Amino acid sequence: MALSSDCVATTHEATGFRILRRCGTASGEATQPRRLLRDAMRAVGSFLGLTPYDFVTDAERARAASVARLLERAERMGANGVIGLRFQTVDEPGATRLMAVGEAVVLDREPR
Repeated sequence: MALSSDCVATTHEATGFRILRRCGTASGEATQPRRLLRDAMRAVGSFLGLTPYDFVTDAERARAASVARLLERAERMGANGVIGLRFQTVDEPGATRLMAVGEAVVLDREPR
């Protein structure tokens, strides 16, 4: 069964769950290439006060891809959840790399 983004927490605890086992650090990475013409048009649009729609879309696409890879790796480690999710970005020549990092854990729902 594939992990879903519902089992991911940015905090170091998952509310309503007990941590049964810590599997280690998992990460997922996505690279978004820069497109010079689109970047130039985006800069002109920002100067004119237009909303940079493509920029938000590119960032969201990279975030979703990095989280999907993180969840795949966490599942291969035997985890059913990820806690402490954080993002790191690195600007490289011609591209931006986004990395999602978190701790893969086995969670059990706490009794009510």
